[in-house]
Amino acid sequence: MPTVGTPGLQVASVLGKTSGTVTGSDVLADGTVAAALAAKVPASASAVGYDLIAVMGQSNASGYGLTIDATGYDFTDPRVYQYPAAGQTYAGSIVQAYEPLRHPDRTSTPGIPFGVGPALTFGKLYADANPGRRVLLVPAAYQGARLVGSDWDPAVPGTFLTAAVTQVNAATAAAGAGARLAAILWVQGETDALSNVTQATYQAKLVALIAYLRANLTGGSATPFLIGSMVPGWTSTPNGTSTQIAAAHAAIPAAVTRTAYVVGPSGQSQDSGGIHYNAAGARALGKSMFDALATASANV
Repeated sequence: MPTVGTPGLQVASVLGKTSGTVTGSDVLADGTVAAALAAKVPASASAVGYDLIAVMGQSNASGYGLTIDATGYDFTDPRVYQYPAAGQTYAGSIVQAYEPLRHPDRTSTPGIPFGVGPALTFGKLYADANPGRRVLLVPAAYQGARLVGSDWDPAVPGTFLTAAVTQVNAATAAAGAGARLAAILWVQGETDALSNVTQATYQAKLVALIAYLRANLTGGSATPFLIGSMVPGWTSTPNGTSTQIAAAHAAIPAAVTRTAYVVGPSGQSQDSGGIHYNAAGARALGKSMFDALATASANV
């Protein structure tokens, strides 16, 4: 595949693809790719501003999908950046987005390979649909994190939620004039399911979480909140109360404005019991979540 601009930057016209083989028909000639990207990338981020995409939840949000295809589907896009979590390399700075994104769990579980999540695909598609803007992903998810009574619960101070709000607001400040919070991505529920949390309890806490984020994130009062499902096969087995958690997810758009729920792909899982999306599944989920952004924005 052709290398353009930055050393190691592989560019293919596969923004809308999520699996399969990257063939010659997917790759543009060097000059054409360079010209196309040059036309899309704003010359000055300060002049046009960043659109922030906050990413929250647990492991299927942070990304465990294998294997990263850095020279194909998971190529680095010069329009898409990230604001790494505290404790990660480049924390506190705006840097190029690359897989694995620098979520706060990237150093928490030695021996577990980190992989592809839905956010980078979402960011690329968002950039394609919003020429003249730069995208700033804010990776704030943590593997194994629970909503009810713990990590993401607004009633529990000093948790991942507290850290995520700090991270997103710091990213907004760092992005400067013209920055706006464009979406919040939420992929979570497995730990609550395995803890046998009921639909009613989980749903009430998720409604409270959305309200808390909209009240505490800079410019976030009407930000679309997009819910990506747990792996369908794992959910339907079931595992604990997984079907109840899925039902709670599905009920949110009718209960809360500017939200949407999307079901991820079937047959695209890995790890024990198929709890994680594989790389193709994570990309497909990211695309579905991007496609749902318009639905969430219109849900008023």
